[in-house]
Order: sequence, then C-alpha cells, then structure tokens
Amino acid sequence: MLFTVNTEVCTRCGLCVADCPTGLLVMSENGPVTGKGGCISCGHCISVCPTLALDSDMTPRKEQIDITKEQKLTPEQAELFLRSRRSIRNYQNKPVPAELIRKVLNVARMAPTATNTQGISYIVVRDKQKLRRIADLVLEWMHCKNSAHYASLCSCSTG
Repeated sequence: MLFTVNTEVCTRCGLCVADCPTGLLVMSENGPVTGKGGCISCGHCISVCPTLALDSDMTPRKEQIDITKEQKLTPEQAELFLRSRRSIRNYQNKPVPAELIRKVLNVARMAPTATNTQGISYIVVRDKQKLRRIADLVLEWMHCKNSAHYASLCSCSTG
C-alpha cells in the first residue's frame, strides 16, 4: 500500500488518525504516518481530511466522495426511501449493456463488509437458459426449505 501525505497542506488536525478503524495511522511532527495495524482500504482517513492532504493507492482520493458536500437525508426522506423500495419482477427482453453492469457492480462493492474484507464476489449470467435453470433450482430449494411434506418428495437437502 502506498500512503501519501502532502505535508504542505496537512494541518495535523488528527481527523484521519481518529477515524482510522484499525489504528494504523499515528500523528507525527510531519503529519500522519503508518504505525502498527493494517489498512483495510476503507478510505475513511482520506475522505475526512479537510485539506485533501491524504491519498492512497488502495482507496485513491479521485474515487472518494466529498463527505462535506454529501446530501444528507432527513429521517422522513430516509423512511420514504426505505418504505418505497420495491423488487423488480418484470424485466424487459433486452440485454443490459456490459458497461452498466460494471458500473452497478462497482457501486455494490462499496457496501460495508466486516472489517472491509470485501469477501464477496459476483457472477454475471447473460445466458437466458442458464438463468432460467438457476431460477428453477432456487425455487425448488425454497419449496424444500419451506415445506416439510415437499422436502420428503424432492431431491434437495433440508439441513
């Protein structure tokens, strides 16, 4: 990991050190430096720096969102957003552009994970027959898990 500090603009305010969840950063006479601990690539230190003095190759500043200008939701807006969310069950019969899939997956990878381990992966299935087979298998599994009678008749495990 390459961690850089622009000492000309760093005010040594300590926000980056205070916000580092692993305690990796410690404040020195010249600004934050890496101490003990490991970087989990969360980007917190970079995003909270009010002078834009920090950067990292793991979480580059250019990919950070300026949290001081971020729109904040009111409690009412958050409730409306969460309560109005719906699952999509009817799809258009046209392929989704690969670039849009990449963009959505890039945003999805920003979702929090335990200690930012990002221990998840995505599989994009573009073949309609394979997708139908996967959907059928999922439905069969759901029926098995939810029906003791059906479970005794089907091939899936209920454990």
